[in-house]
Amino acid sequence: MTTGNLQIAIYGFTSPIRNFEAAGISYETNIIRDKITLGHCTLPIYKNSPVSTQKEESKKSSEEPVELRKELFDADNEKYEKYLMKLDPNDCKNQDHYKVLGLSKLRWQATSDEIRFCCELGGFF
Repeated sequence: MTTGNLQIAIYGFTSPIRNFEAAGISYETNIIRDKITLGHCTLPIYKNSPVSTQKEESKKSSEEPVELRKELFDADNEKYEKYLMKLDPNDCKNQDHYKVLGLSKLRWQATSDEIRFCCELGGFF
């Protein structure tokens, strides 16, 4: 078999090895999964993440004192407890959710901080 000069020239040049930098969400999830499997700390990955964690959100909320209108919250008495015990979890679409949270006086005027406070107080989440 004879080879020509052109075939030797093409064969002699090999393409350079490509170096790929792994990136993207699939790479990050694989790294996190591997670290959890090996029992390593995943905190450095989460620290650089653009998504805020629950600890960061609680720090942000604790930094700014929020004024709650607690005088407008419903009283936490026996009548309210009987109402809660009477509720059927299967019929949640027909319940008064503001009354369940204790915000029946505020309704749509309740701020997100007040709703969050009532949810944490009642242990709903």
